[in-house]
Amino acid sequence: MNTYNYRGIITTFENIAYSIQVAKLGYGEEEGQEFRIIDNRKGDWGDIYPLTIISKQTYPLPVRLNLRWITLADLICYESKDKLDTAKIEAIWKEQEQLFPDHPFKYVVVGIAPYGGVAIWLRSRINAVFVQQLTAREVEFNDQEKPIYTDMNAYEDVMLSMFPKDRLNRVMAQYTYRYVVLEEYFNGERWVLYDSEDEYYENIDIEGVEDQRLDGTFDFTDGDSLLKYHDAGIPKRVTVRWTENGSRYFAHFWLDTHYSSLYFESFHHNFPDTRIDLLVRLDTRANRYEVMMSAEDFTPRAFIGTQYIVFKDFKEINRSEYFTKSDGEWDWE
Repeated sequence: MNTYNYRGIITTFENIAYSIQVAKLGYGEEEGQEFRIIDNRKGDWGDIYPLTIISKQTYPLPVRLNLRWITLADLICYESKDKLDTAKIEAIWKEQEQLFPDHPFKYVVVGIAPYGGVAIWLRSRINAVFVQQLTAREVEFNDQEKPIYTDMNAYEDVMLSMFPKDRLNRVMAQYTYRYVVLEEYFNGERWVLYDSEDEYYENIDIEGVEDQRLDGTFDFTDGDSLLKYHDAGIPKRVTVRWTENGSRYFAHFWLDTHYSSLYFESFHHNFPDTRIDLLVRLDTRANRYEVMMSAEDFTPRAFIGTQYIVFKDFKEINRSEYFTKSDGEWDWE
């Protein structure tokens, strides 16, 4: 049996307060072959910041999840003793080793959410891959387990209003899409195609696209993989890297997650077999930067990139109007 170096991490959905009694990943059928998951309830969904501990032991890949917790959102105790999709985990792990031998997976991340929602990811320094979504069952809890809160009824009403039962499923939904960096510039009135003989256009080279998604996954890998159709969650931050006339550029976009979610859901609901294009427009001379949504054989395009910041040779040269992101938030490292 192959063994791997990794840690098990707990993360939570939108920082809801939990009381976790048991959190274990099992990697064998015999009793006692399991290790406790580290509880880390800070950061975004799927995030493990600021934990930096790396296991010095190796383990076989996990085959089951043993998890028991109480969520203050609905005051119910949940328990999961589910078997994991080991074949899928091993396939994803081996693919990572082949594609990125210097960046193996270091964490098996377990996410817990209201109404018994559970999600599993594999995470490395440069990417996170969604593996499996589970639903835990409700179980009885004793008085010692029940969390204490000064005004539980009010707290419960607020939390439940924030998290409708289909919220997790909508966040974790996977879609088929790609990024397309358009060969256009802004002429003062509208976007037009570069002339094929334009010397300025000949000196522009797109290096790659990186993104971070609502479902807790991200891809900071080199190459053009995101420029091809792929299945992934709804993006919330996008970075485009390119060179232009000898200088290196980065454009970091924050998408309006509310509207982009609606657009993704609408496209998929009305045209379930239609693949989505996220169109990126970059013009450093006119200081115009946009991300749009379109789909195959459809002309309507929805504008979803609402805030951005642009760097030339690592110095800021432009940011969107009413920019509200804190300094350094663009840097995901």
